[in-house]
Amino acid sequence: MLRSKRVGLFYYFTLSVVLSFFLVQGNERLRAGDETGTLENLLTAYNSESNTYNLYRAFSQKAEEEGAHQAAYLFRAVLRSIRVQMDNHAEAIKKLNGTPKSDLETPVVKSTAENLQTALKKESAKFNDLYPVFLTTARRERNRTAVRTFNFSKSAAAGHIEFLKEALSDPDAREKKDRTFHVCVVCGNMVTELNFDECPICFNPLDKYEQVK
Repeated sequence: MLRSKRVGLFYYFTLSVVLSFFLVQGNERLRAGDETGTLENLLTAYNSESNTYNLYRAFSQKAEEEGAHQAAYLFRAVLRSIRVQMDNHAEAIKKLNGTPKSDLETPVVKSTAENLQTALKKESAKFNDLYPVFLTTARRERNRTAVRTFNFSKSAAAGHIEFLKEALSDPDAREKKDRTFHVCVVCGNMVTELNFDECPICFNPLDKYEQVK
């Protein structure tokens, strides 16, 4: 009698383990199915950066109109950085036999102070939300080209955030013209001083940095 109870308990325990395994596997497949793949993420990133480029170009023009020359220059530097990112995304898309596409929206332009706030929110969203998620998928799929371009964009966004915060904290600095921006044409890193031997992001030599006019 005792033995039959033990057999029965063992049977139900084994059954519960097997059922739990299949339930977990089913949930894993469901989660994986809900996630977008690297190609779709690259297309999303390319379209997002294309719209950001279009928006910041309008922001730069508005800043010039308002006499906020340093803010206009800052936007031009960020634009150069974003163009590098777009090119990197496009290259990764083509390697997956995709076609880079842009669905451009009409830019909403306000005052320069408001535009700087908008840009800060956009760059923060890229750094905190967009690219970390895309990087997770690219690493899981072992797509080194996608990991590279997503890492570059995340790092570039971090730099943009710092410059935008600085511009917002010092309104007078928006009108100054005494600072020079340099952008790495490989990764999009943006700096004001070339006080290093190689790019801290992509480790290329300093001749890969281009001065923004």
